[in-house]
Amino acid sequence: MVQHSYIGSCATEPVAARQMPDLKSIKDPEVLETIYQTSRNKKFHPSPEAWEDQLLYFFLPDRFSDGNEDGYLDSDGNKVSGPTERYYELRDRNNALFNDKSRKEWLESGKKFVGGTIKGAMTKLGYLKRMGVSTIWIGPIFKQIAAQETYHGYAIQDFLNVDPRFGTKQDLKDFVHEAHRQGIYVLLDIVLNHSGDVFTYDKKPWWYTGEVHDVKGYWGADRNPDGLLPFETVDETRTPKAYPDGAIWPKELQEKENFLRMGSMLHWDAVPEVFQADFFDLKCFNLGNYDPKDFTPGPALTTLCEAFKYWIAFTDADGFRIDTVYYLGDGPTKYFADEIRTYAESIGKDNFFLVGEISGDHALRTVQKTKLNAALGIGDMQYDLWHLPLGQADPVEYFNNFRNDNETDSESNERAWRRDQIVTMFDDHDQTWRFDFKGRFCSQPNSDAFLGVALGLNMCMMGIPCIYYGSEQNFDGSSIRFIGGEDSYADRFIREAMFGGAFGAFGSTDHHCFNEDSPTYNIVKDLACLRRKEVALRRGNQFLRQVSYDGIKFGVQRLDKSSDQRLDTVIAWSRMAEGEEILCVASTFSMDFAEVWIEVGVPLPSPDRPNDWNYMACLYPTKKRESPMVVPSKNADRMVIKTLVAPHSFTVYKWRREAEDGRLGDRVSLPLRTGS
Repeated sequence: MVQHSYIGSCATEPVAARQMPDLKSIKDPEVLETIYQTSRNKKFHPSPEAWEDQLLYFFLPDRFSDGNEDGYLDSDGNKVSGPTERYYELRDRNNALFNDKSRKEWLESGKKFVGGTIKGAMTKLGYLKRMGVSTIWIGPIFKQIAAQETYHGYAIQDFLNVDPRFGTKQDLKDFVHEAHRQGIYVLLDIVLNHSGDVFTYDKKPWWYTGEVHDVKGYWGADRNPDGLLPFETVDETRTPKAYPDGAIWPKELQEKENFLRMGSMLHWDAVPEVFQADFFDLKCFNLGNYDPKDFTPGPALTTLCEAFKYWIAFTDADGFRIDTVYYLGDGPTKYFADEIRTYAESIGKDNFFLVGEISGDHALRTVQKTKLNAALGIGDMQYDLWHLPLGQADPVEYFNNFRNDNETDSESNERAWRRDQIVTMFDDHDQTWRFDFKGRFCSQPNSDAFLGVALGLNMCMMGIPCIYYGSEQNFDGSSIRFIGGEDSYADRFIREAMFGGAFGAFGSTDHHCFNEDSPTYNIVKDLACLRRKEVALRRGNQFLRQVSYDGIKFGVQRLDKSSDQRLDTVIAWSRMAEGEEILCVASTFSMDFAEVWIEVGVPLPSPDRPNDWNYMACLYPTKKRESPMVVPSKNADRMVIKTLVAPHSFTVYKWRREAEDGRLGDRVSLPLRTGS
């Protein structure tokens, strides 16, 4: 057994030699040299050919790994002996909740930093690689306000430094390098809309009124109201302790014109309030007019563009997930996308990925107008993906979210996404569509049985699939539920610590969940392997297939929204590319097997080849030994397969044609897989 707490660093020089200088300005020589590569000819990691080929995995650095887990497997598959947390077992559930005191401690710890680090995350690259992850989206790592517990990373105080609670800039650089060495791309999570709570207004109430509020001053390191810093560029000769924990950095962001100063948002859909107001206590930047017509960037936006160019060059990252894009407005978003994409292309990253956090009816329009690559499939779309496996969403409505390559706006829903424009995920760290309590997919009764169906829908339909950390270990995010009060809506329940620590999953402490023998981990692994092998599952057009329960009447069952009755049905769809058809079959039945006829895209038999026969070879699950024949329906109006579908199951078939003499048809070239 290997004994170490941190492995896999790509660095060979001693730690002392790798200390980074303090960067206080975007004009610092180190920043300029890094961005423009004036003293060295650096070769950057190339972009992937197509982002829809990728399987994303998202984690918050504070909640993923501290590197001290015992018994996990390193990048070479060796078992590691760690000093603290052992594997979580079912008997450990709620081990932190045995009395009121421990319950309160567990709840309170979820509000704070619990100890995950970038170095810790690097020790788990093997875990992710073996699961089939090809791109990591790491939550924000930039420096937070030192005196606050913004463990999530979205309250940045210094845009040129890594928060020391996560690690160092060199740690981040090493992480990206090692991920690349293992064939994994890295997306950084960035924030443009706002900073952390870096200043205080002069008078209460601090709500949005449409007017500019007076500002009392920047917070100092100790956040003492009697020790505020002037609301202007910091004079370090007068206030030498302002850096690193006071005001905001880099210093180009310190002049008051960088902030709109219009108070906290009250109406979350009102224009122009949504573009001008603070995000709770997070202070809104002056980025420029939200309308892209005749756009001129605000002073903060040009500074932030340079700061994030620096992070591209310094880390060699492959893309950005951009927070709160809706609140930026199309003008700032398009300017930023143009600036970043032009810069990335200049250093050889020809397909640098820009994905925005946007939801609602305007999401696709925003992507099209601003030239972002994609949006996150959150809000209503995530709601449907969450509920579809459980028979609580309408299959037709969900499939109408997508359009094929050959469909124009007039031929399909104008709100429909192409396969490379949307990142799909059923669990995430916000659940913006939930207004009662927060909980993951597995928080629902009997939902564990349907998790494989949810993963099949997520990974085999159109879109760029993303797994939220812990979903592969059946995290439920709801070991404790409080009805009423702030705890019923707390985000922390869906941000458990994968490594255990003080706020582990399932109401536990000190037990990690990096279990590669987990059945769900291996479902993800098998589906990821299948996606890599089958181009149709990544780039193919998509067709919802009609199903019959008697072989005569075909259709797609719809959810009756006027009733509380769940929809027990079989959902079938084909992905088609390069003359091949992949048929995916998902069951929402809880207990019953269903004998069904499923239409496929195979043509009716040709008169000149009457003895050719077709069948569907089962690709997944690999232990299912079934190859149903493709035959005409009872009415001879379509080609179908007849199969027995198990409850809450997911199956993938591939069409094959074979001639009478046993020769393989000319449209399929891969060998038959009937099981293992």
